[in-house]
Amino acid sequence: MELGIKGLRALVTGGSKGLGLATATLLASEGATVTINARDAARLKVSAGSIGGKFVAGDLHSADAPAAVIAESVRLMGGLDLLVCNAGGPPAGPFESFGEEAWQNA
Repeated sequence: MELGIKGLRALVTGGSKGLGLATATLLASEGATVTINARDAARLKVSAGSIGGKFVAGDLHSADAPAAVIAESVRLMGGLDLLVCNAGGPPAGPFESFGEEAWQNA
């Protein structure tokens, strides 16, 4: 697949596993420079290594974290062209069963 993103710089949140890692892997295979973000630094290091990317650990639920994660990603890659917002959501189950707190923590 040719997405026309070779040389672009991408940040993928929730990128240490699952859909986020799959997205980061595809972006890297298309020639993008990729930084992944998630809370677990140890898992991030392994996942970033598997795609030849960079990583920035941080919990995006914290008020200051989004700006810090973006700033560090820009520093690591020399800029930012693509942002994939893939941070995890509420726990699995029928959405009708989630209270306000579950949605706020998503």
